[in-house]
Formats: sequence, C-alpha cells, structure tokens
Amino acid sequence: MLHARPFVLALAALGLSMTGTAAAAKAPLPAGPACDASLPLVWIDHGRTSRVVLDQAEREASRIWALAGITFEWARSTPERAIRADELMVMVRERLAGRHHTDLRIDHRHTLGRVILVTPDRPSRLIELLLPAVTTSVHGEMLFGRPIRDLPAATGEQVLGRALGRVLAHEIGHWLFGREHMPDGLMRASIARRDLVDPIAPALPAAWPSSARVRLQERRRASALPCPVRQPVTQKGTVS
Repeated sequence: MLHARPFVLALAALGLSMTGTAAAAKAPLPAGPACDASLPLVWIDHGRTSRVVLDQAEREASRIWALAGITFEWARSTPERAIRADELMVMVRERLAGRHHTDLRIDHRHTLGRVILVTPDRPSRLIELLLPAVTTSVHGEMLFGRPIRDLPAATGEQVLGRALGRVLAHEIGHWLFGREHMPDGLMRASIARRDLVDPIAPALPAAWPSSARVRLQERRRASALPCPVRQPVTQKGTVS
C-alpha cells in the first residue's frame, strides 16, 4: 500500500527518453534458468487506455525491475480471454470495489492500485490499477509552469504512462515480497505525485535486487504458477 503526499513536480526538462532510477545499476546477476527471472503479465483494459500510455507503462515497470534481474513478458487481452496458469493479470479499471491490504494510495484517500488477496498473506494473480486516480494525480502536476493537463496530448500520455508503470511496479513489489512497506523509495507507504512523474524513479529497496529471483520462484510455487510456456498468447494491442 502506498500513500501519496502533496504534489510537487520538479522536472528540469521534458526529456521523456531521459529515464533513470535513484539507485545505481548493479552488476548483472548470475545467469540462471529463464524461468527464474521471467514473469508474464497480461493487460486487461477496462479503462480504454491508449496504446501510448500502456507502452510507456510497460517500459517503466520493466526498467525498474530490470535492476533486480526480473524481466516481464507483456501481452494484452480482453476480459473474456482465459488467462494461462503462468500469467499475472493486470486490470486497468475505472473504479474499484472493496478494500484490500495492499492498496496503493495517494493523499491517504484515493487508491491508485492494489493486489487482490486470497488470504491476508497470500496474493492472487490479479493486480488492479485505477486509471482515473492516476490520471488526476498526473494532471494535477506542473511542468514548465503549466499544468500537465494543458500540455500537448502526446506529452501527457507519456507522463501518464510513466506514472501507471510505477504504480504497477509498486504492486508487483507487494506481490513478490508481501504487504510490508519501506521508509523510502518505491515501496514506501506514502508517495509524492512528483515521484510518479519525475524522470528519476523511486528506488527499489536495497536488499531486493539480490533476492528478487528467489522470491519470484517462491511466489510462483505459492501461487501455483508454472514456468512460462513461452508461446504466443495474444496479438499485442489495446482493447478498444
């Protein structure tokens, strides 16, 4: 669960391609079986999200977790499609029902994303992201003295995708490592809106890069996820 503090945006330049993380890149992890480091994620979009936004969210979440040696296999689908046993579902919703202990929040009120739990200590294979709340958070920020909502649409979509990717990266952290929060970085319980859109992403907890692959194996076993079957799943594209 992540709560947000007041919005402050400090983008020195637009530089959407100038992405980095607060943590320095670590030396490559030792090679291992592909299953140790690969996690298939399937977008199911109820929010009619643009392709640009989802593409940017994929890049941002992948970039953050690459520092821990985890890679994602992305696909996009419809709510009617059956999900393979080795996949996690990422639903983009317009509203959420109920409360869950892994809610990611902003301003201590508004949920941005969450992991649906089977039991208090066991996550399901479903992550939900609330697009309207993320959009409101982004559009409330300023860039070059102007609200992001007033900038060209292409710029706004890139920034929104970056924010959505960070919300997803946070929830993947809960799925892997549990409900605990950290005092700072990506997994803290409170986040500034600035940290959703700044070119420098909040860092993963320092101990995670060395243990993320092991945690992925453990979580796969606990959730009954087999290794990825590595075959085509769906044609990539945003549901309209």
